[in-house]
Amino acid sequence: ENNAVVVKEWNGSAWKDWTSIGGVVTESPVLDPRGGERTAIYVRGTNAALFSYD
Repeated sequence: ENNAVVVKEWNGSAWKDWTSIGGVVTESPVLDPRGGERTAIYVRGTNAALFSYD
């Protein structure tokens, strides 16, 4: 919705609420599993820069 990326995180016993990671993206996010319970998210912003969330 609104070209924003939202995440849902696991705290070890329950899922947290959906949270926006901020900004506006121009393409679908790319996910990179980091092993364990971590996944990095890469997105392209409206200024064509690459942003990551880990």
